[in-house]
Amino acid sequence: RSVERTQQRGERQARPSRMEILSILLRNPYHHSLPFSVPVHFLNGTYQVVGFDSSTTVDEFLGRLNQSSGMRKPAQSGFALHTDDPAGRDLEHHLQGGIKICDIISKWEQA
Repeated sequence: RSVERTQQRGERQARPSRMEILSILLRNPYHHSLPFSVPVHFLNGTYQVVGFDSSTTVDEFLGRLNQSSGMRKPAQSGFALHTDDPAGRDLEHHLQGGIKICDIISKWEQA
């Protein structure tokens, strides 16, 4: 499945992050269909845990988040993902739809 997803979505832009490597080494493939998950925190103080693989794009991730939380599609709701600044500055970065979630995590770890 991973090879097919990579062929569909293209190559990665960044090397695997420490989190990604540890998750792959420690996971039991019979327990989870998606190897990674992260909590997405909302402005109202709640959060939703969303699973993804190394080829999952921001758009796909948003689709899973919207489906699991019962939100409308991003085009209808205007919902978008942002990350804080890895250098600790008081900034937030908008995550573009075609970028892979694992590339974002890797770049954030390297900053």
